[in-house]
Amino acid sequence: YIDSSGNISEWLSAMDIVTVRPAPPRVVRTLPMRNETDIPVSTDITVTFSKPMDKETVEKAFTMTSGLQIIGGSFAWDENTLTFSPSRDLDYDRDYLVRINGEAMDTEGIGLDGNYDTASDGIPYDDYIWGFRTSGASPTLTFMPIDRSVYTEDTFDIKIMAKYVKGMHKFSFKVIFDPEVIAVERVDEG
Repeated sequence: YIDSSGNISEWLSAMDIVTVRPAPPRVVRTLPMRNETDIPVSTDITVTFSKPMDKETVEKAFTMTSGLQIIGGSFAWDENTLTFSPSRDLDYDRDYLVRINGEAMDTEGIGLDGNYDTASDGIPYDDYIWGFRTSGASPTLTFMPIDRSVYTEDTFDIKIMAKYVKGMHKFSFKVIFDPEVIAVERVDEG
């Protein structure tokens, strides 16, 4: 090429000018979306990337928190989409923060561009962070399943639990059953 002063470059210098650097990977979609509210407590978190990612570095760079509590779970991949399944239901009416830090890399070893400035500058500049809020809750009774077969004259426990209730002092419920088939021996609080 020729610069404004009329200097002509060597042909190898011209090749340096047109060197193409691959674009760093970006997050193109999340579920739940940023600042979304009323998210069900049984929601999985999904993140779709613009390029195939190095799964190990992404999983290592992934954190989900609520306040000071770190949420544990497992990962699954479908092409460029990561799904994080929390190990338990999330709490109702809570804010959650998800972070994929700038150490996450694509399969070519290029770091995440979390701030969309076309460069991968690492932690904390390219951390991709978003939050969401779970929905409010109504009291729910759940029954723990019996994990074995039950035959005539057998004794078994039925556990009934109140879930997703804040500040509960006591509750009551009515169990309807056929007394010719089942007899209640005792009721324990626990």
